[in-house]
Amino acid sequence: MARVAVVGVGTIGGTVAGLLETTKRHEITLCTRRPLEELTIRTPQGSLRVNARNLIDPAKAERVDWVLVATKTYDAQ
Repeated sequence: MARVAVVGVGTIGGTVAGLLETTKRHEITLCTRRPLEELTIRTPQGSLRVNARNLIDPAKAERVDWVLVATKTYDAQ
């Protein structure tokens, strides 16, 4: 099981988190600016709730195996 952090949970980041969830093989952390109560992805097969930890304070970040950055370039310094 890989521990994966997704930074930028918009359309692309949310979709990637949803695809990771379908494998049931990863521990997912969603890195957001404000609390996210839940992330639900709609697919042709139905809705999928992403089982993930939500991190809003970078100081509380833990080590992960992979970081997926899905932000717009103008949002990053």
